[in-house]
Amino acid sequence: MDFLLKEIEITQASIARYDQNGMMIKNWCITTWGATTAYGFQYPGFDIIAIAPYIVLCFFMVEWVYRTYQYRFIKHAATLETVAHSEKWQDYRYSICSIASTKLKGERLVVLKQPHFVGLYLMLLIGSGIAIAIKF
Repeated sequence: MDFLLKEIEITQASIARYDQNGMMIKNWCITTWGATTAYGFQYPGFDIIAIAPYIVLCFFMVEWVYRTYQYRFIKHAATLETVAHSEKWQDYRYSICSIASTKLKGERLVVLKQPHFVGLYLMLLIGSGIAIAIKF
């Protein structure tokens, strides 16, 4: 039982760390996008402002990977809680080391359906389109 409780604790801490990393990625994305867009309006050419959507997509891809790993930990936490509530501790196997490397079916699509993940990037892409249209 002690191993189970410790694994639940480690899993919850990992989920929280992925949330912190996601916020850091978003902060860097907004900062980089905003600076590029602002500089793009100052710069006489069109090429600088055209980079802004690419920046958004790059940060989106990085966070998508992080959120996919986080989803694995969330699913694992649900499994651990089920074992803890069922009191069938003999079925429990310590598996914290294999969580991140074990791919789950449909995990990438599940992450894409989370509005708190996709929403910001969609707004920045729309903003990039508007900025490009104004500049063009």
